[in-house]
Amino acid sequence: MSVRWNSTYRLIDRVLYYKEFIYFGGRYFGVKSLAPQVDDWDKLVYVHKVLKVLYDVTNLFSDSKYPTSNSYVLEVRMIQCSLMDMSKGPSFFFLVFSNMVHDMQAKFDKYWSECNLALSCATILDPRYKVTF
Repeated sequence: MSVRWNSTYRLIDRVLYYKEFIYFGGRYFGVKSLAPQVDDWDKLVYVHKVLKVLYDVTNLFSDSKYPTSNSYVLEVRMIQCSLMDMSKGPSFFFLVFSNMVHDMQAKFDKYWSECNLALSCATILDPRYKVTF
């Protein structure tokens, strides 16, 4: 389901947790054809890494009743970096998901350009991030 990516992330997270068990189970002839190949695991690891950023940011904003401006800007920046990494990702990922990445970047740019300048200023003036920015 395209809007339930957080459940997809959790599913991939559980599959990667049992990767070694699935690998050793796949050594038996009857199960070998059903077990994922090495390149399939690489694809899962990459998608897991991409979705983890979105999952963590969503949980941060959902858990907090009052997200502060400095955490907002930092987390949105993490999403921006993740989108840039996805556009430069491995060829197998970009070929399959190039339209999705392009659409995500267009939506992100639209909302980021509407971001209030005061939010950015609050982050820069925060003593914890002053040197970083």
